[in-house]
Formats: sequence, C-alpha cells, structure tokens
Amino acid sequence: MVTPLLQYKNPVSLLLFLVLVLSGSSVHRCCGIIPHINGLEYHFINQELNWHEAQQFCRENYLDLATVTSLEEAGALNRESYTGLAWIGLLIEPASLTSTWRWTVTGDVLGDYQNWRTNVPNGATSCISTASDGMWFDHACSHPHAFLCFQGEICS
Repeated sequence: MVTPLLQYKNPVSLLLFLVLVLSGSSVHRCCGIIPHINGLEYHFINQELNWHEAQQFCRENYLDLATVTSLEEAGALNRESYTGLAWIGLLIEPASLTSTWRWTVTGDVLGDYQNWRTNVPNGATSCISTASDGMWFDHACSHPHAFLCFQGEICS
C-alpha cells in the first residue's frame, strides 16, 4: 500500500519517507498481516525438540515458529534445504472450547491457505509440522522434530 505524500504534514516525516524510498528501502504500513515475504527471514533449525521447546527457542532467538499463510510463504519454506519434518507455529489449544487452529505469533485463526496432507488433521493431536514438500501433518506436541523459525515485521 502506497502512502500518499499529502499524508505527511510534518516536513521531517516527508523527508524521512523520501530518503527511505530513494534509498530503495521498503516502507510498510501495518495492515494486520505479514507485510510481504521479502520482509521475513525463515531459518531451519536442525535440532530435534518438542513443539513447545522449539517455540521457546524461536522466541528467544528469532520471532516465533514460522507461519505459512500463503502460497508465497510456503514457497519460501520449500526453498529451505531440509528434509523430513519441521515444526511450524500452528496449533490447536487442547483446553480451547472452540477447537480452532491458530498461528501462535499473532493468535490469528487459520485462514484460507491450508496445505494438509490427506486425512490430516485427524483430531488426535494438536501441533503441526511441515514436510519439505510443504504438506502439513499433525503430531503429538511432545514428539521431537527439527523446526522452522522466522523473524521480521509482523503487523498487528
């Protein structure tokens, strides 16, 4: 979304905006979703932890376990050089009354983009991993897997 120049009534704000644009920097306005894939860095961590330990690691060293809310983000994850399964930041809270899948970094409900393997989720487990082909699997959160972290600007 392009911000109109007239919105910048303060000359310093306008000057800063122009410097950022002319330098090639990307300017984002928060819009309730990840601005775009270029603003996010994904990191494959080849260490097998359970889902909660993986999330703690990501939150201490990056932002959180990775979200996959679009085909574009799935493509970025598929470019990571990993095989097998890796935890992502999608889970269903066992104590939840609504049994709704949510992305942990934002609390947002799982949207239109979904990439479940056939017969998944099966309702028996509450944490999600992705395979290197991008398909999603549900597993017991206590099972150890490698994991995908990400960092970047998340608008809320």
